[in-house]
Amino acid sequence: MNFVPTLKILTSSLIVSFSGGFKLLVVFLLLGAVPDFRVCAGFVLLIYSVYTLDRAVDSKEDTINKEEPNGNKPISFAIIITALISSAFLLKTTVSPYIVLVPLFIGILYSKGVQLGSFSIRLKRGRGVKNVVTAITWSITIALILYRSTRLPTLIIIVLYIFTKSLINTILFDYRDVEGDKKANIKTLPITLGFDATKTILLKIHLLIHLIILLAALKGTIAFETVIIFYSLIGGLAYIKLYSNNKGTPFRSLIIDGEWAFAFILNRAI
Repeated sequence: MNFVPTLKILTSSLIVSFSGGFKLLVVFLLLGAVPDFRVCAGFVLLIYSVYTLDRAVDSKEDTINKEEPNGNKPISFAIIITALISSAFLLKTTVSPYIVLVPLFIGILYSKGVQLGSFSIRLKRGRGVKNVVTAITWSITIALILYRSTRLPTLIIIVLYIFTKSLINTILFDYRDVEGDKKANIKTLPITLGFDATKTILLKIHLLIHLIILLAALKGTIAFETVIIFYSLIGGLAYIKLYSNNKGTPFRSLIIDGEWAFAFILNRAI
């Protein structure tokens, strides 16, 4: 058994998975609701399943970017299935277990693609496609979790916020993976538009979404969580400026994905 490669595959998605859980906790606070930790745990396992599936499936660009040899696929898939079933069990308590099928299906289209005769589709390719797909996947999943208990105007604001933040963050990781994406012929925004132009776009949409969030909070559409809103604004500006490059900095994932955890903990501490 390739123990080390398998362990790398199974642990590579832990930060982004827990980040998703904290993201949902922050959303509960913006809704003015008591966080449902069981649903958040189910969301963590769902994200882990989808992202680990992507790591476990052979991918040319991931091989170049991550430099990870193939691990033990039966063990990887067994753990992925276990996490997915556990996620469905946790989510069924307040929403529906079938929610897990949405990101799972999109994840399969993204990672492996589908081919029917001469027609084939794989969402990982195309300029900006994978960023939009990732952002849509998790914002829609959160919408499905919340739609029964949330007013439509509030739900729209939250989904728009999550979509935009997710879009920005995935593009920042594209900066890191530029070399692998070039060799795999994947046209990401940093490659096609250039580093500086992409950074300018990210800063503009970051400021725009926070203006919308601030106005929504002032109108009472969402809860005015001062710490979360301003940490998101200032922290986002800082890491967009800091990570709009392909330098191999060790804290990129921790700072970007960890934003939600930092915001939630800081909100509770103050």
